[in-house]
Amino acid sequence: MKSWSAFVGSRGRRGLAALAVVGAVALGGGGCKKGAEDGAPGEGALVDADEADGGEPAAVEEVAAAPVKKDKSLFGLPLRTLDGQETTLAPYRGQVLLIVNTASDCGYTPQYAGLQKLYDRYRERGFVVLGFPSDDFKKEPAPEADIRQFVTETFGLTFPMFAKTHVIGEDRAPLYTRLAKHDPDPERREIHWNFTKYLLSRRGRVITRFEPQVDPLSDEVVKAVEKALAD
Repeated sequence: MKSWSAFVGSRGRRGLAALAVVGAVALGGGGCKKGAEDGAPGEGALVDADEADGGEPAAVEEVAAAPVKKDKSLFGLPLRTLDGQETTLAPYRGQVLLIVNTASDCGYTPQYAGLQKLYDRYRERGFVVLGFPSDDFKKEPAPEADIRQFVTETFGLTFPMFAKTHVIGEDRAPLYTRLAKHDPDPERREIHWNFTKYLLSRRGRVITRFEPQVDPLSDEVVKAVEKALAD
């Protein structure tokens, strides 16, 4: 499974100058520092898009631009699409949401594949994965356009992806401030690493949070998603 660094290198060799410039940035070694400590999820089921069968190329689902209105609920909080347009979570009102802070050069980056499979399995029942790239942990060096290309070509991603977002600190996005405030575990307010997953009900209530080491296709996640869809 390719990391962002490997992706940049291979595309650079094929003459993609823009990616080669990104590849020149010093990313540091070893991916996520927590990967070795907590144990990265198994990769036996992960499929690189370069190895997939032929057919129409996958594409990240476009997030609809939406005017930011005076809606004080979670669904009215201001967001930006990967293309920089203003939007909100209003298009996903009434669906079960799995909100994930993602990164392209992290030991947990292969979880993109599991998140896509989870999305494919339950999307027709009203479930959606929402990806929020973040460089808060220094593992998402790429600009939005290159993130789109990376996740599409490497993982065949089609679930919605948003613009790079601050998930911790003073510049934390209103969405992540709201999620932290309503975390069911009062002892666990701050996100500590990439691929932290919040599961939300159709009404926007935080049901639970899965830590980065929890595989998206684990029984823990699958059972929680199925229960949320049934409620």
